[in-house]
Amino acid sequence: MKNLYYATFTQGLDSIVEKFIKKQDKKAHIKRLYNDGVVFFTDEHFPFANTLFNDVYFVYDFSKREGYGAANMELKHLMERKDLKIFFPKEVRKFSIHYFIEEKGSVGINQNLRTAFETMLAKKTKKQIGFFNTDAEIIFFVLKSGDCIFGKKETRKNSEFAKITSRNEISPQKAFALNFLSNPVEKEVSLDPFSELGMISYVRAFSFKKANVIANCENTASIPEIKAKARRLKEKSFSVMNYDFLSNKFPIRFIDKIVTVLPQSKIKQSAFFEKVYMLKVKTIVLLASRYNEMVGFAREYYNITDTFVLKDEKIYKLELKKD
Repeated sequence: MKNLYYATFTQGLDSIVEKFIKKQDKKAHIKRLYNDGVVFFTDEHFPFANTLFNDVYFVYDFSKREGYGAANMELKHLMERKDLKIFFPKEVRKFSIHYFIEEKGSVGINQNLRTAFETMLAKKTKKQIGFFNTDAEIIFFVLKSGDCIFGKKETRKNSEFAKITSRNEISPQKAFALNFLSNPVEKEVSLDPFSELGMISYVRAFSFKKANVIANCENTASIPEIKAKARRLKEKSFSVMNYDFLSNKFPIRFIDKIVTVLPQSKIKQSAFFEKVYMLKVKTIVLLASRYNEMVGFAREYYNITDTFVLKDEKIYKLELKKD
């Protein structure tokens, strides 16, 4: 049985998300794809956790509303639905409700209507509605597109990605998107030559099994934290190195793929493209500044097969040209 879900992701990853959904479930049906979210039908076993999604919601109602008072119209519609059923596990005692209206110029929710709506939900679920120390979350979105989404948050706080998320490095969801775009294959050698704190390599080793992953970091001070990430893995497929990738002393000569964040230094960028071509690296996926122009220098040796524009960054996929 297919359920309807709404999942959010980093703005600009919509094309990658579409590919990911189709690869995981060929029978999935995408109802609406935004640049930072997707509404689609799939079964309950779809792998939402520890992938490229930020938050996931089980959707009870998905409607299109036009006009100034779309939010109030949708609340009335929900109150009139006699077939609306909301299920919570037995351990849930209280749940919270969050309202989000994306279009700032639209009418806010009528307070009397909101009170009546929440009273109805409390009766239907036989649970208390609270603001603090709640066990579950109901959401009500009215997007700029006019789409209204009413659902229950499914995101698990104890997921592996939630545990390792840090403000000091790339998000694990974005790291997953980079690695997925490289088309991971078992037993290939994947290198992050400019690993800051090891997130890209850790996500590849954790999410894409039987990979030979190498995180290389020139900064010796970062090595203990990268090794700590490696120790979290049950499978010993994550190696940590402390070299300058651009020097002749870098010992690895056979690399299938590189997934990394491109350095800001133009000197390092130029040296990087010369080095990867010399090593004949077949596939490269880069996260770079949105206004970076250095990737163009690689066109002599590589085909840029995909480009994805994020808020302040771009993702590039490069394939080695055939001789």
